Amino acid sequence: MVDDSESTRISSAEKIKSSAMARAHRVQLLRLEDAASLGDQSRDMISDLEKAFLMKILIVDTETTGLTHGDEIVEFAGLLLERQGDRLRQIGRYDGLREPGCRINPHAEAAHGLSMSKLRGQRLDLPAVRDLFTRCDVAVAHNASFDRRFLDALIPESRSCHWLCSCRGIAWKSHGMPNGKLQDLIARHDIDPGQAHRAMSDVVALAKLLAKHRYLDELTAAVEA
Repeated sequence: MVDDSESTRISSAEKIKSSAMARAHRVQLLRLEDAASLGDQSRDMISDLEKAFLMKILIVDTETTGLTHGDEIVEFAGLLLERQGDRLRQIGRYDGLREPGCRINPHAEAAHGLSMSKLRGQRLDLPAVRDLFTRCDVAVAHNASFDRRFLDALIPESRSCHWLCSCRGIAWKSHGMPNGKLQDLIARHDIDPGQAHRAMSDVVALAKLLAKHRYLDELTAAVEA
């Protein structure tokens, strides 16, 4: 028996596949109707379009007051990318801070550096966050189960999104990496970490990492199959 969360995931994946098939069908119709009158260069262009898979990918990260179910988000960052073939283009982004309703665990504060004094009076622009989730085909996070747990409680649109985990969804050891920790991976790939353990810095670093060595293809292969 498939539970509700699994049904939602399957439904989301089917929507993505259906959308991709519709795009391919439109290109196929163009090829059949116009191929006879097109030159070789135009036919090659249409062939390239057939191979391209257009997908909107939302890369997200959160910083929180701690690791337990009673903890809350204190920072959110999202970068919406449009992938067509091998090209990635930014089409949206948002990051913001949030004053929590609970205390910040000292270990969490030591990691991200966000104290209650820095967060006082801060509010996320929730419509902007919802817009990112509404527009994406898939959401990607490094250790997605962690981020999703907090986002599902705050953003209803997160619950119906198809999530991918870049930590567990890529066989990092088969690529010669010692582990799947984000900071270790970006160091191995000579990527500037920015301000480590801050949401937007981690999102940008992850986007740069996924753009290398066809890692994004490996991560999204199950969705595109």
